Amino acid sequence: MVIKADMASNYLLDGLGQDQKSWLLSCFTKKSFKAGEQVFRENDKGDELFFVESGRVIVKRWITEGNVDKILLTAERGDVFGEMAFVDYGLRTATAYAEVDSMIRCLSRNTFNSFCEKYPNAGAKALDNLLRILTLRLRATTESYVDAVQYNVQVSGTESLGFQHLITSSMTVEVLLTSGASIYGTVVTVEKSEAGFQIILRQPKGGLIMTPYHAIACIYFDADKK
Repeated sequence: MVIKADMASNYLLDGLGQDQKSWLLSCFTKKSFKAGEQVFRENDKGDELFFVESGRVIVKRWITEGNVDKILLTAERGDVFGEMAFVDYGLRTATAYAEVDSMIRCLSRNTFNSFCEKYPNAGAKALDNLLRILTLRLRATTESYVDAVQYNVQVSGTESLGFQHLITSSMTVEVLLTSGASIYGTVVTVEKSEAGFQIILRQPKGGLIMTPYHAIACIYFDADKK
């Protein structure tokens, strides 16, 4: 099967000339995967970018907290995947497997670098396109994470546990700073200044201490019970 440029619905080839598109697509080697066969595993080393020629690939990550597999991407004809390790030469952050019998095209980073040497402008554009794909997917993942956190907050009832509750209940907290130091006290108020938000604590001996948000690593509640 000949790969056609119009298969790249993922923006990878946007802005490239026809010859450059053909040359880049010819750099992808072909591999076939049976249904259920893994393309790569989480924490594997790898610098290949993958292109679905036919079939369907599921990209998922194991979530220890909850003991579940989270599907991050369903890649179908024309989609690329595996872009993160391809860009940063890092370990695979997820597992990919063929959901059905699939034909996958693979592009090594070394081969792509050779393409960039031959077509520097096209190589820069292709990498920019790839970074755009990565950004869009990270943005979608972030939005999903925020939605999940908001859902858990609403379901668990922790939405009512805001700073106003801490202020009115005079609850003792331990504020762990990014420097590693700890501060104990009760929350007096939360103020906004030109520098941002800050928490004002009343210490056990009566003194007040102001702590900016950016300096806070963690807050422990009911610290006086520790």
